[in-house]
Formats: sequence, C-alpha cells, structure tokens
Amino acid sequence: MVNKSVRSFDEKLIKLGEIKNMEVTILGIVGSPRKGGNTEVMVNTALEAAKESGEVQTDMVTMAGRSVHPCKGCSYCWFHEGVCSIKDDVEEILQKMVKADGLIVGSPAYFGSMTATLKALFERCLKLNILKDDMGSTDYEKFKDKEVFFPLRNKVGGAIGVGGCPSGGQEKVITDIHAFFHLNDMIVVSDGGIRTPAVHPHFGGVGTARRKKEILQDPYGMASSKSVGMRVAEVAKLIKWGIQAQGEKKR
Repeated sequence: MVNKSVRSFDEKLIKLGEIKNMEVTILGIVGSPRKGGNTEVMVNTALEAAKESGEVQTDMVTMAGRSVHPCKGCSYCWFHEGVCSIKDDVEEILQKMVKADGLIVGSPAYFGSMTATLKALFERCLKLNILKDDMGSTDYEKFKDKEVFFPLRNKVGGAIGVGGCPSGGQEKVITDIHAFFHLNDMIVVSDGGIRTPAVHPHFGGVGTARRKKEILQDPYGMASSKSVGMRVAEVAKLIKWGIQAQGEKKR
C-alpha cells in the first residue's frame, strides 16, 4: 500500500515538472589514463541510464591524453580570486563540473586507490573553494572566520570503481571518490537506482575486468553502473525541483 503522504509529494513534483524546466546536466569523469577502457565503458553506461530517465543532458570528460598536474600548495588561487598558477587542461574540466547538477566519477584501482591523474584533478579543485569576499589580508587570523564559496555544494555525486580482480580495491576507490564529494559539500548517493535481490544499493558501481571492454562480460559491473546513473539523475532532479519549489538560489 502506497503511503498517501509520499504519493501526494510525488504528485506535487509531477505538477512542478509540468510547468518548469526540470532538465539537469550530469557530467561523467573517467579517471583512467587508458582511452576506451573498462572505466569509460562503465561511466558511459551510467550516463546512458541517467539520460534514459528523462529530463537529463549528459557530458563526459576523460583523463586519457590530458595534461593534469597536481596542486603545488602555493595558495596562489586563494589570493588571486581563484586563478590557478598552473596552466594545463584542468580549467576546462572544472568549468564543466561547476555547470553540472550531478557528477559520476569512475576510476580503475591502481595499487588500491584511484589513479594519480584523477587525484591531481581533485586536488586542483582547491581553486574553486575561495572566500566569497576579498580576504583583505594574507594573515590567516584575519580571514579565518569569513565564509567560503563552495560551487560544487548540493551537486549529486556517484562513484564507480573497476579492478582486475574481485578484491582489487574497487570499494576503496569508491570511498576515496566519496571523500572528495564530502569535502566539497556534495550530496553522495549509492548505486540505488536498481533495487532487487541481485542488484541493490551498495557503495557504487563495481566491476571486475582486465582487458579493454572486458567489463561487458561482467553483468553485475554493468548493472551497478547503470544503477549509479539512475540514482544520480533521480536525486539531482529532486534537488533541482526542491530548490525551484522553494524559490531558493544555489549557493
């Protein structure tokens, strides 16, 4: 039996969707340095599932072939209105991240964690989280209580990990990606789009594969990836609907 309050809430959302543009944008980020590999297949599967849910636009960026340097910890961005001292391909990716309503990030497990390139991208996001107002001073004691702007705040994040064996570090990859989401005040979701005895919410999309495209032979890996995409899209739309319903602006 459907709870009346839940049904009423759903009906309100449907009516809201009929009168406003509820389209959301989901960005997939492939952390693998290998073009066309298993991670890319899984992230693309998640994006396709998100798009199939309706009212979703998708985009994808891959780390393969990109110049992404790690943060130098120079704090230049903090004292120059978010301008980074390093010139590479990161700025283009960050702009896509800021514009998106949800992120689906995937990485192969390299020595039990995400790839170095993806970690470098995450580090460089420091330039996004700057003070809303001018520091006015380089003295930490004088600006430590000022409000910081988090442009990824309230965006939805889902994670995918793939390894060469079942215990290859996939869940560690996912929890490391989740840590990035948490540190940017994002909304973290599981692979909760599909809820059956065979596939139901865990940490995220998990696959096992070695050779390129071998993940296509992993039914659970493909299904859990799809489930991540469905859930990210679902929650991204709920958040956008809620913000518009309340007449609030994203911070």
